[in-house]
Amino acid sequence: MVCGRCLGPLCYLCTENKAHMYSRVERALNILGRIKYILVAVIGTAFVGFADENSIVNLLGYRAEIARLEEAVAEHRAAYKADSAKLRQLERDPAMIERIARERYYMKEDGEEIFVMSDEMEAEGGADGTAR
Repeated sequence: MVCGRCLGPLCYLCTENKAHMYSRVERALNILGRIKYILVAVIGTAFVGFADENSIVNLLGYRAEIARLEEAVAEHRAAYKADSAKLRQLERDPAMIERIARERYYMKEDGEEIFVMSDEMEAEGGADGTAR
C-alpha cells in the first residue's frame, strides 16, 4: 500500500510499513529471546575453546610438550644409569682406566710403540696414501 507521500515500498513515512518493520524486529527479538542461552553458551565455549589463554588448543600443545619432555627425561635417565655403571667400574678396576688411557689418549708404557689405524686414508685414496 503506497500513499501519495511515500517513496515506495520501503517508505518510512507510511504507517503500514512501520508496522511491518516493527513486526520483523519483534520476530527477530522473539527468536533471539528463545535462543539467547544457547547463543551465549556457544559464544562462551568458542571463547574458552579457542581464544582464551587456557584454551583447548593450548592444552593439547602443552600435553604434546609434556610427552616430549618425559621421553627426554627417560633418555637422560638411561644415559645416567649407563654412565654411573661406567664410573663404578672405573672406580673398582684399574685395568679399565689403563684401557681408556691407551684407547682415547694414546698413552703407552715404556718400550711400547703405538700404531694408529685410521679409515680416513682409505676414504681419500688407496692404502699407500696416494689419491685416486
